[in-house]
Amino acid sequence: MSKFSWAIGACVVVAGALVWYAMRPIAAPSAPAAEQAAPAATETATTSASAPYKVLNTDSAAEFSIDEVLRGKPFTAVGTASVIEGDETAIRVNARTFTTDSQGRDRMIARFILESEKPENEFVEFRPAGLAALLAANVEAMPVPIEIMGTLMIRGVAKPATFRGTIERKGDMHRIVAETKASRADFGLTIPSVPSVASVADTVTLKADIVFGQ
Repeated sequence: MSKFSWAIGACVVVAGALVWYAMRPIAAPSAPAAEQAAPAATETATTSASAPYKVLNTDSAAEFSIDEVLRGKPFTAVGTASVIEGDETAIRVNARTFTTDSQGRDRMIARFILESEKPENEFVEFRPAGLAALLAANVEAMPVPIEIMGTLMIRGVAKPATFRGTIERKGDMHRIVAETKASRADFGLTIPSVPSVASVADTVTLKADIVFGQ
């Protein structure tokens, strides 16, 4: 076989491997959603008032949105996560579970942008300051405006962030609905070049609808 033929064959193999890598299914979360929600679900009526507040996965939601120019027209890409876990000290969103209106975009996000298939990047994490005290003091059965400062970690990069929204008590549970804006550049998040996407904004809006229980 000539060197030219060998080179062509090698290119075909590499191209095939890249296509397989880009198109294969996204790695599953490290634990099923039911297991991640189990600690909150198994709490009993005897739980003391000093017990930590835990995220109720089945009642919580998280999403991101970002503006782009898709096929020559303005478009807002929205991704929602199906697995949220944590407690009053750290709220973690499983980045492998983000889904948008496009499976191709989902794979791009997981594989090349957030790199969430790597164990160290699986979660987007927010570590709030003073959340336990805020939850303990919340006695209102109606939304109350709040600001929660803390540290946001995405793909191994930690930056200060402030979520603004409301807190509301519903029986023994507390619901926080809040959002913040983050810069892709601050977290080193780059967008691979795609022919159909002319540009992508730097600002990402992060929204959280988190329910806590003891």
